[in-house]
Amino acid sequence: MKKHINIIVLIIVGLAAIAVLGYCFWQLQIEQKTFNWQKFGFIHKSTTVDTSDWLTYRNEEYGYEFKYNNKEMIISKEILERGTIGNPSFKINKGGHFAFGVYENDNNLTSRQWLDKQYETYSGGWYGKYVNANINGQKIIKAISDSRVAGDPYQCYIEWNIFSKDKLIFTIAGEFCHTDNYSIDLFEKVVSTFKFIK
Repeated sequence: MKKHINIIVLIIVGLAAIAVLGYCFWQLQIEQKTFNWQKFGFIHKSTTVDTSDWLTYRNEEYGYEFKYNNKEMIISKEILERGTIGNPSFKINKGGHFAFGVYENDNNLTSRQWLDKQYETYSGGWYGKYVNANINGQKIIKAISDSRVAGDPYQCYIEWNIFSKDKLIFTIAGEFCHTDNYSIDLFEKVVSTFKFIK
């Protein structure tokens, strides 16, 4: 009889523990959906960047151009993370790097679907937030992850800018670890000058 009571008590305690864990998980999901990135500083504050003396990079094959500062960033000879062959990658002197990529989109995925697929095996999909934006009349998706204040030992700001055109996905993606906002602002200014030329 005493054994049966112990088993019943263990079952009740086990069910209560499962209920508490389930409730905590549910609350965490609600909190993630309503998380205020701005409140916690996960969107950096912009500084002014002058582009009057910047050079223009033009890619005739894929039909785009943008401006870049050849004094504060260098075109890398290697393809950097998130870049593709035939498109430039840059290293910023004060820290960070960014790369341009062009990918076929035969399955007609949305920008969000495409990025989630890139991170599918790593984290089950993109782990940051999405923002709709407009660059020179072109609607784009910005995907942003900023762990610089979240206790992440790598403390990185990662941003994808994703453009869709003619069954292609164009990306400008940057990663900035252990650096100040100036490098991010340079990157943002490069992105703001991007435009299609055909």
